[in-house]
Amino acid sequence: MLHEEEVLSDLQSSLYIARCVELGKEAGIHYLVMQLLGDNLSELRRTTPTKRFSLRTVSQLGLQMVESIREMHENGYVHRDIKPSNFCIGLPTATADDGDGPGDGDAP
Repeated sequence: MLHEEEVLSDLQSSLYIARCVELGKEAGIHYLVMQLLGDNLSELRRTTPTKRFSLRTVSQLGLQMVESIREMHENGYVHRDIKPSNFCIGLPTATADDGDGPGDGDAP
């Protein structure tokens, strides 16, 4: 989690990254409190009557997703877990996971 704290701290000026509300360590356990966001894109898609987004929606969301990834790359980070459930609705769309958690090839 220390790497995740560093990434979030470096990217707090981005419009596309969830805000870090509080970082801390209590009784030897690190914690991270992040901004509450809306549904992720995977959940939101499932709530639509057709279980699909319109072409216009896909275009708008896609541009925001690409922009958020571009900003991460410009700051020296690579998101290794890009998927709809890691993008949450807000204005604009925000990335909820920096892609560097367990299951990304790193030891937990």
